[in-house]
Amino acid sequence: MESGSPFEVIKIIGEAEILVLIEDTLYSVWEKTKDYAGIDKKFFDEYYKNKKSYCVLIRKCIKYDIPNWPLACRLVFS
Repeated sequence: MESGSPFEVIKIIGEAEILVLIEDTLYSVWEKTKDYAGIDKKFFDEYYKNKKSYCVLIRKCIKYDIPNWPLACRLVFS
C-alpha cells in the first residue's frame, strides 16, 4: 500500500497531553527546539523542505498495550 492511500491502516497507539504548539519560520523552530529535537540540522532541513514548520511539545505520554482503531475507521472498514 502506498503512502497517501485513502485505505491506509490507521490506529491510535497512545495519547499525550499537548503543552505547546509552535508554528514559525524554519530557522526559528530549529533554534527553539534543536537541543531537544532528537534529529540533526540536515535531517530537519530535508524534512521541512518546502513545508511549514511546526513543533509540538508533549508530556504525559501513554502507550496503549493494544492499538485502537478510530470509530470512523471501524465504520468504514467493517
